[in-house]
Amino acid sequence: MVAVQDVGTAAAAPVQQPGRVPGSAIELAGDEDMTRMFPWFAETPAYQGDLAAGRALVPDLNDLPGWLQRTGWTPAG
Repeated sequence: MVAVQDVGTAAAAPVQQPGRVPGSAIELAGDEDMTRMFPWFAETPAYQGDLAAGRALVPDLNDLPGWLQRTGWTPAG
């Protein structure tokens, strides 16, 4: 998943540099609404975000583990 604050940066990259995006599209998995997202992932065919292609456009793109580390989140307990 891509952190919400990085979605805009990743979305702007193909507009700014169209030659970097094969086929003119990349599927990104955002983390905006997890309660609806996880059941959707379980449906067939499952959603296939391309994190590697997103990172090629935005090298410091945050996935969920990166966002948790960057924000200092720790589980309650």
